[in-house]
Amino acid sequence: YHANAARSFYVGEPPKDVMDYHDRSSGVFGVIEKILKPGLTVGELVTAARDYYDEVGIWSDAGWVGGYELGIGFPPDWVGNFVYEMSDDESPKPFEPRTCVNFESQFFSPRMSGITYYICTLLFKEDRAEMPVQAPRKLVVID
Repeated sequence: YHANAARSFYVGEPPKDVMDYHDRSSGVFGVIEKILKPGLTVGELVTAARDYYDEVGIWSDAGWVGGYELGIGFPPDWVGNFVYEMSDDESPKPFEPRTCVNFESQFFSPRMSGITYYICTLLFKEDRAEMPVQAPRKLVVID
């Protein structure tokens, strides 16, 4: 099995508003960490994420936000059959133990500076749920 992770990069010093915007996009993972548990429903996850995006004022700039099941990575695809999106806010489907999905936070950032591209893997076990990828969830600045 595999994990899926992505981070955004900026070459040079990013303008403050661009950095702030990336912080708001990637900040959703702090919200997810607080609610992550076995049996969490799709509806609970997407509602918490959407509430966060509304609160920080970026929802109107959404690219694609959601996730999909990760399975054994055989070519030509690494995605399972299960996909969830922000429109699934009433879904009672739980993330069952031994489920591995990702969550993608993609927003069009200011100044036509690209897209915020943050992906983390969510791993659900019998007794806990976690985000196993330890790379910092923030804009990577390259000098």
